[in-house]
Amino acid sequence: MPKQREGLGLGEPTIDLAGIAGQAGQPKPRYTMDEIHRMGEKAGLGFVNRTPRTAKKQRERSPYIVQHNVKLRVGMREVIESIASRLDVSSQVVIERGILALLEKEGFEDIKAACAETMNS
Repeated sequence: MPKQREGLGLGEPTIDLAGIAGQAGQPKPRYTMDEIHRMGEKAGLGFVNRTPRTAKKQRERSPYIVQHNVKLRVGMREVIESIASRLDVSSQVVIERGILALLEKEGFEDIKAACAETMNS
């Protein structure tokens, strides 16, 4: 057995790092923010636009703000929805019109006037 250890082979450089490290003394190109954004858009890198957005438009507030949970018989929900789709209105309007028709049929004129006033406001 030899008395000296085998070397690791690091004495002679076999890898050329000049291409990786770049040339010393060459200044890096400076880009403006507009150029950077344009390059990102062209490359499809998905740079996130961090400029403040304009305020969202306020949607019109719904007049249906009072919640009243009612239990229905099986199948009544589908009936209300089918009536609403035929009339091209929401299910709330179908229920309101149904209550108004019931008040007319039963002859409750005082409640009918208050109901009509509420529906028109």
